[in-house]
Amino acid sequence: MDASASVAVRLAAVSKRQTEFLQLHRDLGKTSLFVTHGSDRSLTRLAATPIDPGRLHHPPTVTADDSMELTPSPSASVGGGYAVIVDERGDLLGWLPPNAARPRPVESSVKRDVTLRIVLATLLAHDTGWMAVLDGRSYLGVLTPEALHDTLRRSAEDQA
Repeated sequence: MDASASVAVRLAAVSKRQTEFLQLHRDLGKTSLFVTHGSDRSLTRLAATPIDPGRLHHPPTVTADDSMELTPSPSASVGGGYAVIVDERGDLLGWLPPNAARPRPVESSVKRDVTLRIVLATLLAHDTGWMAVLDGRSYLGVLTPEALHDTLRRSAEDQA
């Protein structure tokens, strides 16, 4: 087998694994993070990179006193249709899933001064699609796995 045929066989095998992984992702609905090379460097970067407040997502916020008519509809909101509930000072109280009759407590959050390693560990431990970021008790926004990836990628580009 010549070199080009060997490369073609390897690429076909990689493509098949990627297709299988994407199917698992769709079936399970889970987010995964793969470090394919430079794992020591990647883990060091995770441990050293802070949260970038400019990368936070801002789903709709409501107060506990708002009526249900003021809460956003799932189709009108970014991030899956949930709303974050804050008090009059902006402190985080909970969240309202799409089409839910009652608010839910936020199971986990992180402080704005932690590193991405802490954020990733917390996201994975709580199997959630977003993480509330707080300054003290004040709600600043949410960090999603996509925003975490973007922040880490930008940090790597800045170092290059």
